[in-house]
Amino acid sequence: MSKDNSTTLLLVRHGQTEWNAAGRIQGQTNSDLTSKGRAEAEAAATWLSASVPPVNLWQHRPTAIYASDMDRTVQTAAPLAKALDITPILDPDLREMHFGELEGLSWIEAESKFPDLTEKLWGKPSPETQTPGGESRAEMHRRSAAAIARIATQHPKETIAIISHGGVIGHFLRHALSIPFTILPPFSTANGSIAVVIFSHGQFWVQAFGLLPAIRGLPKP
Repeated sequence: MSKDNSTTLLLVRHGQTEWNAAGRIQGQTNSDLTSKGRAEAEAAATWLSASVPPVNLWQHRPTAIYASDMDRTVQTAAPLAKALDITPILDPDLREMHFGELEGLSWIEAESKFPDLTEKLWGKPSPETQTPGGESRAEMHRRSAAAIARIATQHPKETIAIISHGGVIGHFLRHALSIPFTILPPFSTANGSIAVVIFSHGQFWVQAFGLLPAIRGLPKP
């Protein structure tokens, strides 16, 4: 793979939120970062803004920052934006999947109220399954993958940070790695984790995923 004209994408999942900690389904409902989530955002910013990258997977600091327009991604992007003196570009197409009536419920409440639906969403995934009042995984992936492809195309030879959500990043990695959406992925996208993807000659190449910057003085959950 030639990197002469390639774009490096640094995909960052937002830090832990109040609803993450409480085990509630967020989707496109706002929830603020916890103290742990703010520490995760600071740690990611320290890594990505370093003049010499801490891992040998990218060479340059980001020249642009894109983020979902949800509160948790905007809050996660803030420390990196300050460190690089860059104003983030907010893109609603980078939002998490819209879970409709499931949003705000705990996982146990969702399974109790919508047993068949939750089985199709998380047990034996069915990409076209529609959530009541929301969208399907396939719809979420189509809009968010198109947004990521658009960003990559607009920034040849650059390093770009994209702050988004677990569902968006996880599905994009599955697509790039040719993993069917009908099976559970062999990886997770933890809060504050970083994935490195190269865009070259119209194709995406996953270099790493699940990178977790060391967090000093991380508050206990």
